[in-house]
Amino acid sequence: MSNQDELNDINQALKEGTPAEPPEELSDEARVAFALYLELMRDGKVTKQGTKIPPLNTHKISRLAEVNPKQVSKGFDRLRTKGFLNNDDNGDLFVPDILAFEDWLKTEGAVI
Repeated sequence: MSNQDELNDINQALKEGTPAEPPEELSDEARVAFALYLELMRDGKVTKQGTKIPPLNTHKISRLAEVNPKQVSKGFDRLRTKGFLNNDDNGDLFVPDILAFEDWLKTEGAVI
């Protein structure tokens, strides 16, 4: 193979490996949800009520999602409204349907 053919092969490989569009950035709500999802996958417990979210605080999720704490509160409110988060009588936080939550995250642009 000549040097020119090798260079053409390298250029072709680079073109094929480059995405057509840059990945879209997640909204603040999706960033909060994704940070929550990662914590859930790491330390969540599956129960009859859904997947129990480990004890968290706003500042930890804020740091993980790279948003301010006020955005975390808004994100949690929106996720509750959409039915992705529920509290039980003890105040524990659950994701009732993890598959629906994952599907929504994917539609928001998260790579799971």
